[in-house]
Amino acid sequence: MNIFKILVNKKNSIYLFLSGILLGILFFIYIYGFEVINPTYVEWIYTNKGDLFQHQLGFEFFRNDSWDFPLGMINNYGYPYSTSIVYMDSIPLLAIIFKIFRDFLPEKFQYLGIWGVFCFAMQGGISTLILRKYIPSNIVSIVGSSLFICSSIILQRMFNHTALASHWLILMGILICIYKDRLKSIKHLTIIWSVLLGIAVAIHPYFIPMLGILMLSFLIEDLICYRKAKRFIYVFLGGILSTLIVFFVIGGFLPGPASGEGLGNYSLNLNTFINSQGYSYIFKGLPLAFEGQYEGFQYLGMGVIMIIPIAIYINLNNIKEIKKIDVKKFIPVILMVILFIIVASGGKLTYNSHILIEFPLESIWGKILSPFRSTGRLSWPLFYIIITYLIIIINRKNKKIGIISTCIVVMLQLIDLGGMINPLQEQFQNKITYESSLKSDFWSDIRKEIKHIEFLSDDMSNYHDIALYAAENNITLNNGYIARKDQEKVLDRIEKIINDIRYEQIDSQTLYILPNNISSIGVFSNNMQYFIVDGYEIIMHDKIDLSKYKDIKINTKNYISINPLKLQQENCLFDNNTVTIFPGGRCYGPYITLYPGNYEIEIIGEKLSHADFDVVYNFGGSTLKLNQVIEQSNSLIKYSIDIDEKIENLEFRVINNTNDLDIKLAEIRIYN
Repeated sequence: MNIFKILVNKKNSIYLFLSGILLGILFFIYIYGFEVINPTYVEWIYTNKGDLFQHQLGFEFFRNDSWDFPLGMINNYGYPYSTSIVYMDSIPLLAIIFKIFRDFLPEKFQYLGIWGVFCFAMQGGISTLILRKYIPSNIVSIVGSSLFICSSIILQRMFNHTALASHWLILMGILICIYKDRLKSIKHLTIIWSVLLGIAVAIHPYFIPMLGILMLSFLIEDLICYRKAKRFIYVFLGGILSTLIVFFVIGGFLPGPASGEGLGNYSLNLNTFINSQGYSYIFKGLPLAFEGQYEGFQYLGMGVIMIIPIAIYINLNNIKEIKKIDVKKFIPVILMVILFIIVASGGKLTYNSHILIEFPLESIWGKILSPFRSTGRLSWPLFYIIITYLIIIINRKNKKIGIISTCIVVMLQLIDLGGMINPLQEQFQNKITYESSLKSDFWSDIRKEIKHIEFLSDDMSNYHDIALYAAENNITLNNGYIARKDQEKVLDRIEKIINDIRYEQIDSQTLYILPNNISSIGVFSNNMQYFIVDGYEIIMHDKIDLSKYKDIKINTKNYISINPLKLQQENCLFDNNTVTIFPGGRCYGPYITLYPGNYEIEIIGEKLSHADFDVVYNFGGSTLKLNQVIEQSNSLIKYSIDIDEKIENLEFRVINNTNDLDIKLAEIRIYN
C-alpha cells in the first residue's frame, strides 16, 4: 500500500509537493549555507560546545560501541550504567541506520546537516499540500509554504535541538487529518497513524503527545459525527502499540526515572503567539511568568499577526455561514485546542507575568506530564493550524487579492524574522576549524594503555575534548550530558571512587580527571601520579613513565597545595600570586572534602604572627577543633587537626583583626 498515493492522488499535487521541497532546500541553503550539509565537516559541531555537541557525541559513542539490545543502547558513555541514544537527542532513527553502515563511513562523519536540509524540504513539500487542500491557487500554496519553512520555532530549534526541528512530523499529522476523506479504510488509517507515531518516537519522544492529540481529535470527530467506534479502537490501540514497541526497541525505557522537576516552569505562556522574546526586528518581547517559558516560544511573526484582525473582520461578516456548519464538527477542534493549551501549560496557565490558574500536579495528570517537563513545546501543532487558517482566510474570495496578500505577508514575515535569520547566516555560513586542546603526545601514547576515563565531578564544563578523545578511541567515559540519567547513582559512584583513591585503590587502566585541583580529592597517596597535561589535572597509577613528556607538569610534592587565588576574599588584594589581607579582611576556603585521618596544615606568608586562624565547615556554621598549634611565626602558621568522619566544604580561614597591619598569604599546604 502506497500511503503517499492515497494522500496525493493527482499529478498536479506531486509537482506541487516537489516545488515545496525545492523551496525548502533553497531556504535552508540561504540561511545555513552548503558547508553544514557536508557529512565529513564536523568542525562546526565540535566547536559548538552546547546541545549540538551532545547530539554528535552521542552518535560517536554509539557508533563505536558493540551492538546490544535494545538497539539504541550505549554501554561506553555514562559507564558503567548503560544509557540510550534516545537520551542523547541524536535522532535514534538515523543513528541506528548509520551504525549499520559504520564500516563504510568516513572516520569523521555527521548527519545533522543532512537532517536539517531534509526537514526544511519536507516542511515545504507537506505544507504546500496542506494549503492546496483549501486554496485553489498553486502560487499561493507554494509562496505560503514559506511561512511554514521559515517557522520561528524551526529557526530557533535547528542545530540547537536538531531532532526537535522535525516539524514535518506535525505537518504530516495535520495532513492526515485534513485528507481524512481519502482514508476510509480502517487498515489504511491504522497503518498510517502507527507508522507516523513509530517514526516520530524514533526521532524524538516529544512529538508523541503532539501527534497523539491530533490523532485523538481526528478519531473523536469520527466517533461523534459518524459513530465509527471500531475505527477509533483499532487506530488508537495501533498507534499506542506502535509507539511503545519502537520506543522499547530503541532503548527508550533504559535510563533512570524521568524527573518532573521544573514542570510548569518550561511551559506555555498565553502570549506565546505574539511574544517575539526579542527575536523580532519589529515587536519587542513580552514578559514571561517563569524563566523557563522560552521553551514555549511560538512567535507567529509580524506578517501572520497582521492577518489576525482581518480574519476577525471576515468572520464577523460571515456569521450566518458559520452558523450553518454542523456544531458536531466543532467539538473535536475545540477539545483539541483546549487539550493542547492545558498540556502545554504544565499545570500553570499564565499570561505575561501573571499566573491565571494553577492545577495540582500531585495527581495522575502530573505523573503523565513528568517525562515531558518542557511542556511549552507541546502546543506546536496549534502554531501551524493558526497559520494555515489565516492563510486560507485571506484567500477565500478573490484569487488575485489572495496572491498579492500572501506575497505581502511572506515578505513582512521574512523582514521581521531577519532578527533570527541574520545571526544564523553569520554562525553557520563561515567555515570553522576545530583544534583539540589535547596537544601532548601523552594522549596518543596512552590510548592503548587505558580503557576507562573517570571524571571525578559532575561539572562538565571542560569535558568536551576529553569526551571526543574517549569516543574516538573506544574508551569508556563515566559521565556527561545525558537528557535522562540517574544522577544520584552517578554521584554516589564518583564519591566511591574518590574514597578508593583516598585508600590508594586505583585501577591501572583508568585515567582519573580532577574537577579543579587535587584539593577536591583531599588526599595524595604514594602509589599514584598526579600531574597536569593540557590543562587537565589527572591521577594515574605510578607504573606509567611520564618523564619523557616535557609538556607534563608532574607533582612530586607530598602535600596538597592551595593557591590563595582559589580562596574567597574579603577586603583583600591579589597580586603576584599573593593575597594581601587588609585590616578587617579575611581569606577563607577552598570548600574541600577531607576524609578520616590526621592532617598538618601549613599557612605560608608574611606577618602571620599577627593573624587569627581557624578551620570551619557547614559554611561557617561549625568550627573544627585544632589538635595542636605547632608554630605561629612571621612567615608560618602550622597546626594539626584530627578528622573522625568525612567532612565536606571545609574552610581554612586567615583573618586580619589588626588595626594597621597588612598580612600576606602565599600558600596553604595540607599534609596527610
